[in-house]
Amino acid sequence: MKNEKRLIDITRAIAAGMAVYPGNPEVSMAAVATIPRNSSNTSLISMGTHTGTHVDSPLHINNNKPGVDRIPLSRCYGRCTVIDTTSVPFGKGIEEKHIKDHGIKKGEIILLKTRNSSLELDRFRKDFIFLANSGAEFLARKKVKAVGIDYLSVQQFHSPKPAAHDILIPKGIVVFEGLDLSKARPGVYTFIGFPMKIKDGNGAPVRAVLLKR
Repeated sequence: MKNEKRLIDITRAIAAGMAVYPGNPEVSMAAVATIPRNSSNTSLISMGTHTGTHVDSPLHINNNKPGVDRIPLSRCYGRCTVIDTTSVPFGKGIEEKHIKDHGIKKGEIILLKTRNSSLELDRFRKDFIFLANSGAEFLARKKVKAVGIDYLSVQQFHSPKPAAHDILIPKGIVVFEGLDLSKARPGVYTFIGFPMKIKDGNGAPVRAVLLKR
């Protein structure tokens, strides 16, 4: 129970009808077996690999790069800083100036808490807050090992290339999207976010948590 109180669940629940990034498969759930007709309850779930809280693999943006099953687990776990960027309005990007004074360290995991965490995923909003190129380039120079944000994409909706994906992922920086940081105060934690092991997967669902230090 003591350790349970130290955990903050930052994962969005997967549910039928939840918002998905435009063009991605909708989430559907159907009962296959039910009690009392059957001896147990079993369901069929259909959804895309970038649904809810998920990780992007290098294969997501490059056919010649590895899938999610080859992301080192050490890059999905470790010291993490949650940075408050709720001053950035909807439709705008997180620039270098918003994050440069937070003492970001090499090998750290950076989670960007924005106004997106106040949104329910009942419909898709094109004006979500994103990581602008200057912010992504700054984090790449800092050599962080992972970056997470609280909406379904780290980069602006229909942004021209290059954008955050193209800046972070080729540098070996793991990208977590669709987090729920509404209950996470700014500060230092241990992040745990292991993806489902899908062979050659371009992305995968993640159960992400923060452990209070």
